[in-house]
Formats: sequence, C-alpha cells, structure tokens
Amino acid sequence: TLSKVTEPSIISKSYSGENYYRYPRVDYAMLQKHSEGVIAASACLGGVYAGCYWENRDNGEDAILEAFRETTQKMQSIFGDRWYGELQWNNVPEQHTLNRYIIQMHHEFGIELISTADSHYYSPEAWKDRELYKRLGWLGKSRPEYLSDELPDDVEDIGYELYPKNGDEMWASYKKYSADCGVKYSDDTILASIERTHQIAHERIESFLPDNTVRLPDFVVPEDSTPAEALSKLCIEGARKLGLVHNSEYIDRLKYELKTIESRGFSKYFLTMKAISDRATKSQLVGAGRGSAAGSLVSYALGITQVDPIKYGLQFERFLTKGGSGYPDIDYDVSDPMALKEKLIEEWGDETVVPITNWNTLQLRSLIKDISKFYGVPFHEVNNVTSKMIFEATPLAKKAHGITAGVYNPTFEELMKYSDSLKNFLRKFPDIKTHVETLYGQVRSASRHAGGVVIGENLSEWMPLINSGGVRQTPWSEGQNVRHLEPMG
Repeated sequence: TLSKVTEPSIISKSYSGENYYRYPRVDYAMLQKHSEGVIAASACLGGVYAGCYWENRDNGEDAILEAFRETTQKMQSIFGDRWYGELQWNNVPEQHTLNRYIIQMHHEFGIELISTADSHYYSPEAWKDRELYKRLGWLGKSRPEYLSDELPDDVEDIGYELYPKNGDEMWASYKKYSADCGVKYSDDTILASIERTHQIAHERIESFLPDNTVRLPDFVVPEDSTPAEALSKLCIEGARKLGLVHNSEYIDRLKYELKTIESRGFSKYFLTMKAISDRATKSQLVGAGRGSAAGSLVSYALGITQVDPIKYGLQFERFLTKGGSGYPDIDYDVSDPMALKEKLIEEWGDETVVPITNWNTLQLRSLIKDISKFYGVPFHEVNNVTSKMIFEATPLAKKAHGITAGVYNPTFEELMKYSDSLKNFLRKFPDIKTHVETLYGQVRSASRHAGGVVIGENLSEWMPLINSGGVRQTPWSEGQNVRHLEPMG
C-alpha cells in the first residue's frame, strides 16, 4: 500500500501549541484521529498501564484496577484488536506487579498479550558501555555524587537487560527473572505472548512504501502559469538584462537547459533558489557561484550565480543531465547564513522553512577525556595523549594512502593503528580501550544545524517537526555522511 499523509503527523502535533509542555504530549483524541492501521502496545515501566499503577498504588488495588480498566476500554475503543498488553522480563519487582495487572486485563477484556524487550544497546555485551554512557551524560552537570559511582561488575547488579532478544532469549529471560522474583506465571500464556510478538512482525504488519514523490515548494509558482512557464519567463527576462537575447548560442543553450530541467521535474527547485538568492542579495554579500552549478546558464540568467558559463566554457552536463538521478546541488555562499534563514522563516513561515538536525557524536579526543575523568586518570597523562595522537598518525596515514600534500584527517581506525602514544595509553588502561571502541561515533546530543534548512510546502504533513529550544526543526539530517531527506522526496 502507498501511504500519504494529509495533515500534520501526530509527532508534529505533539510538539506544537498547547500540546508541548516540557515534553511532547499526545491525548486520546489525537490517538483516535491517527489510529487507522496503527498497532499499539502498553509499553514498559514508563508506559500507559504503568502510569495507572504508579498513580494509584497508594490508594489500593481497587483504585489500580479501576484505572487499568478505564485505560483498557479507551485503548480498545481507539485501536480495537490492535491494542496489546505488553509484558517484560527483569528482576524489578514492580515489573511483575505490572505484568500481573496486564494479564488480568487479558482475562477481563480479551486483549492479546505480547512479550518485548526494551532496546537501549545492540548486544548483551554492551551493557557496561551503556551504563558508562549514562554517567558521561552527567559530566559537567554538577553531579559529582553520580560520577563517583563505580560501574556495576555484572549486568545482574542492574536488574534488567536492554537489548533486542529473539524468542529463545525471551523465554530464557522469562524463566530466569520470574524465578528470581518468586513470581509464578502460566507457561502457556507467556509462550503464546512470545509467539504473538513474532506473528505481529511477520504476519500482521502490511508491506508498505512511503510516498517519496519529489515535493518542491508551490508558493514560488505564479497562479496563472506552470512551473516551467514561470521559469522560462524569468530566464528570458534575466537574459535580456544581461544583453544575451540576440545571441543564438545563448538562446539555444538556455532552451536546452530549460528542457532538461523540466524533464527532470526541477523547475520549482530553480524558482525557489531564485527566491532565496533575491532575498539574500537585498541584504548581504553573496558568492559568485562555484561548483557544477556555475555551469548552468539558467542559474546565471536567474542571478543565482554570477559566472557566464559559455564565456568560460563550463559544462551544464556536469551539473544536470536528462537521464541522471538525484537533486540538483547548488552551492550557494552568503555572508550571513543565519540572518538569511531567519528572514526566510519570517517571510515564508516556520512550517515552510525548517532547520534540520545536527547529530553530535562522541568523538575520540573528548571521549578519551571523559572516560578517563570517570576512571580518575590524571589529566596531564590524558592530555599528553590527546594532544599528540593526531600529529603522530597523520603522516603515517597519508603515506599509507600515497598522499603527499594537503590537509588530512586520520580516521578512528588510523589513529588507533598509527599513534604510539594512543596505543600505549590504551594498553595501560584496557577498560578505557573497550569503552572507546564501543562508544565512539554514538550520538551524544542533537542540535539545530548551523545553516541547513528544509524548504517545502506544509512540511508538517510530510515529516515530523519537533521543538528544540522553542524553535521548530525536523529530526532528519542531511550532509556528506548521510542522506535522509533526498530519498524521501
């Protein structure tokens, strides 16, 4: 099935207006409106059933059961037989109390049960790195009592495992933790819940494709013309101002480029870029144009670039071809990107111009410093390594690649291979080595990209919009290392 969103997504709604207060929030009316085809479950110790327990446990069992029943009836009215009670397995006593109430809802209301495992890390061996990762989050946040805690020696000291498990592992967890906590269940009931989880994944979920049609802004197209007509008209006006309309070489090239652009469906892309460049040139300095876009006469005629591609023999085909794939890529330089972004948001709205996300990852130098601080390694010893390792590894890495000139940034693997200071340090502190190898590159935090924005029509209908520091942004990212947005249209 091909799905198409026709209104803001539930995520976008949860982050907007009165729904957002410290956290994004969803109410039953929103769930009802977006419930079609959704398979929902009650979640972990922080989920909706757990809330019934935590909020009423001081008022006795009758109050807890009343809350469970009310919630079950609401969820069944919204999701029907797509509402599942979710059992989990650990040695937290409250988890088994919660499981008991969920099983009772199964008997009273006929809701089906599933067994699941929260997934906070990818393999059973990564539990200790996850615990350290949590502690690193407190560095610099005035929580020395938390930092002084030693890491647990065994995952059993924590009481729960947070990695994705297969059916056999789920069954083993059920048997182990129910025995550890002295709680008896029906083996048949739990076995059925584990099998049902597999059944949902492999039988109940439809095959579907997202709608990845190219969606470019419509507001840049005048009401009385098509995108191609509007673009052609602007190009002729631009060529006239440049004194090129009587030169057949330029006219033929312009016709060829416009035909190629129209065949690829990118007329609105150039109309949008012209609108951006017109706004920029009113208030700041702009670049002359660089990269393959400087080979486009359309870009030159529109004033996006200031380089005559025919005069300097630049090829349009390096920029765009009829049979190619992917978007055009215009490298556009302005003196104040942030000011331009704010002007565009002011003019077009915060659901039309939306900052993308910059995912900040754990880098080697800061990671070594943070982990060493946790383990109490003297600062001068750590600083000696982090200040030397890049200088030691760079010439050897360049030599290995046959690079004789230019700037080179050695990779993580090359630093581990070619820096003697780093190798000796990690040999001396093997715990730090283990953590570094597991945690390097993981996401530390999310922030708004300094200059990257998505521009499109009614973006909340096509992607989730979140709220960060009072500013709307999309959690999608885009850049040299990852392409999320372009394949989605």
